[in-house]
Amino acid sequence: MKNTNQIILSLFLFLFLFSVSASAQDDMESLRQQIRALQERVDELEQNQVSVETTPEAQEFIDEDFFDWDPFINMQRMHEHMQSMFDSGFGQMDFSEPKLAMRETDKGYEVTIDIVGFDKDKINVKVHNQAIVISGERTEKQENKNPNAYFHSQSFGSFLKTLPIPVDADIKKVNIKKKDDQITIQIPRKKVKNKKM
Repeated sequence: MKNTNQIILSLFLFLFLFSVSASAQDDMESLRQQIRALQERVDELEQNQVSVETTPEAQEFIDEDFFDWDPFINMQRMHEHMQSMFDSGFGQMDFSEPKLAMRETDKGYEVTIDIVGFDKDKINVKVHNQAIVISGERTEKQENKNPNAYFHSQSFGSFLKTLPIPVDADIKKVNIKKKDDQITIQIPRKKVKNKKM
């Protein structure tokens, strides 16, 4: 009886393993058929690929070099976009630098700085190592009072600008004049000594 139970148990175990193995093979065959069907669909789509019409606005972003992404170009675009936001008056605050103009004269060089809107007492001009260093601060306050509301706004901004001076400029004879809302810096040229042979 013991042998019979062992035989029956062995037979049952064999049938169970055979059915699991057959079920796994069926599952594998089913997966293979699905993969073949998907591959056929991909091949069909690739053969029948249709070009998509795009608007001119969308074409700006999709071009031949679409996949040659350069993060530095995108960072430059983002910087320019943000700078244009500040230049156009981000809210009512203005954090711009003063307008500068440098020109060559008969006697040397002249730099004109327009300081409208800046605190005149907080504008510093220094000559240092063949460069003019201009720094300053701007403080802007706004206050509106009415019976229903009170509005107070205050903004601060500072700037630092360095202008290289040409080599032939005589930095020991720089003349700085502040008049109204303008600073004029005059830099004469160095006198050239003629060498006799």
